[in-house]
Amino acid sequence: MGKSKTKRKTKKKKQDSMIRTDVWTLKVTSLEKKLLLLTVAEYRRFLKPLVFIVNAEWKSIGNLTDKEKVNYLEKSIHVTSKNPQIKYSYYQKVINKYPSFRKFPSYLRRAAIADAIGIVSSFQTRYREWQSGIRKNRKVRPPRLTAMCQSPSCLI
Repeated sequence: MGKSKTKRKTKKKKQDSMIRTDVWTLKVTSLEKKLLLLTVAEYRRFLKPLVFIVNAEWKSIGNLTDKEKVNYLEKSIHVTSKNPQIKYSYYQKVINKYPSFRKFPSYLRRAAIADAIGIVSSFQTRYREWQSGIRKNRKVRPPRLTAMCQSPSCLI
């Protein structure tokens, strides 16, 4: 006697929405590539002083949500008609040193603030673990805040 094969009946899952993924190759001229690299360099120059400001403010912003952190820091460094007095006049000196920062796009400014928050958050976590004794061996040095970061920007 042979065994007969029976088909199992299973319910098919309905897909609510379909996600489409395309892969495109970009053709960039040498001039466009040069301009993009200059933009990335400018972004990193904008990011460096933000890391120091975020680290100085970490105790007051550490428990906020991500959006609240970005909004708080943006109000601390960015002069507007509704916000003429900023908390960090140091950052105004940086902006005066680099005139291109005055017209820095808001989406890049917010991305740089978010990057700075991520850098400082990572440092604070690693430093807290180092202080609590979670180390590979006893002679491990404490982590450093790397303000000279080569953070991949939102552009790359």
